[in-house]
Amino acid sequence: MLDRAQIKSLTAIARHILYQEHTPLPAAEPAMMRQLFYLHGMESMIDCCEDPALAPFRKPENAFGHLLYHRSLEQTLLLLFAEMHSRGIKAAVLKGKVINECYPANVVRTSGDIDLFVPGRQREAVDRMMADLHISIGRDMDHGQCGVDTFETAAGVRIEVHYLYFQRLSARQRKYLRTQGCFSEDAIVPSADGRYDTLRPDLHLLYLIYHAGKHLMVHTVTLHMLMDLTAFINRYAPEIDAAAFRRMIRALRFTRICNALLCFCMKYLGMRRDFWKKTGCSMEPFLRLMFNAGQETYWEQYISRMPGDWKFYPNICIERDGEFFHQYQWLPKRIFKNKYTFSTFVGWAAMRLLWHYEVDFSGEVA
Repeated sequence: MLDRAQIKSLTAIARHILYQEHTPLPAAEPAMMRQLFYLHGMESMIDCCEDPALAPFRKPENAFGHLLYHRSLEQTLLLLFAEMHSRGIKAAVLKGKVINECYPANVVRTSGDIDLFVPGRQREAVDRMMADLHISIGRDMDHGQCGVDTFETAAGVRIEVHYLYFQRLSARQRKYLRTQGCFSEDAIVPSADGRYDTLRPDLHLLYLIYHAGKHLMVHTVTLHMLMDLTAFINRYAPEIDAAAFRRMIRALRFTRICNALLCFCMKYLGMRRDFWKKTGCSMEPFLRLMFNAGQETYWEQYISRMPGDWKFYPNICIERDGEFFHQYQWLPKRIFKNKYTFSTFVGWAAMRLLWHYEVDFSGEVA
């Protein structure tokens, strides 16, 4: 768990990056801060920053490598969309370049891979395109992340093609998302320059909140995710109906997660305050508990190692007429299979209750 002094130092540095502030920073030990930058996905932002105040924390010898990988991701993405546009394939960028453009122009934001959402009935066309481009598949949705095909270019850039980009939600929540057009082409809009497509701003923000909330379950939320949320809301809030978005959050029962994430962003990272209205407790102490500080307590070590594929709650991806759906199974007898499974269930149940996660006991395909 990060203490308040570490939060103060880390968020002050984040504000330097987000707003190009050139003010004095709190005193912090460079080696400790480098460890936190690594744990919180901020290394490339620091190493490529020319702000003199950040000089003690930089490793300039790493800057070129960060920049080269960043450019490789961007060029691969634009190549994919040029090819998809020519073939009539509809897809949307998740995070990545969309978030990059919310940061100041000289910030090299950390990105691990390329995430795409592809509406149903296009999987064969995408597979054929990847084969024509000599991009090999690593894991398909039956042998990896549910509803996701993973590819890799010869240069080592990983591409995740999501046919279902919201997971670990109840059948009720998934049905509600379908009424909002989340899994159809109605969710996709062109970028400002027309070179790629992405999600509607309200749905993209919902995905960013969901994605960070998913990480709360396994103790891997990072300041990088909160910086992304802050930058995205500051950029796109004028294009989002805030009242309608709050209604959507309430319908999904994401209010507690939003309070934790967005209240922190407003308090520490300069997120605009006219978008989100706190409902209930801000949950900040519990959010800080989920930050990895590098020196974990026994409880934190246990939660961070909790697997994402729970044996007592497996899910599968089902294809019907070219559309993809999730189905979850509740198998309570597996909880008692062994001590490890039982202890995993205890951790899963505690995190679920803390963050108000719904669980689908119905077994419905949705």
